[in-house]
Amino acid sequence: MIIMKETSELLKNTRLTKNLSLEEISSRTKIQLHILKSLEEGTSMAPPATSRIYTKGFLKQYATALGLNPKDV
Repeated sequence: MIIMKETSELLKNTRLTKNLSLEEISSRTKIQLHILKSLEEGTSMAPPATSRIYTKGFLKQYATALGLNPKDV
C-alpha cells in the first residue's frame, strides 16, 4: 500500500512544526520507529494482505498524537 504524498508530507510537516521527534511520537503512540519513518516516506511497512488495515490504524494513531483529526488524514 502506498500512502499519498500529501498525507506523508502533512504528518512530517506537522510533527516538525510542533518540534517533535519521531522518538517522541513513537513513545506516545507505541508505534515502532521504522513504521513512523515509513509513514512519513509514504511507503508500506506490512505484508500486502494486512497492509491496508495496519496502515490505517497507524495513520489514525499518528494523526491523533499530532493533534490532527484522523478522519481528515
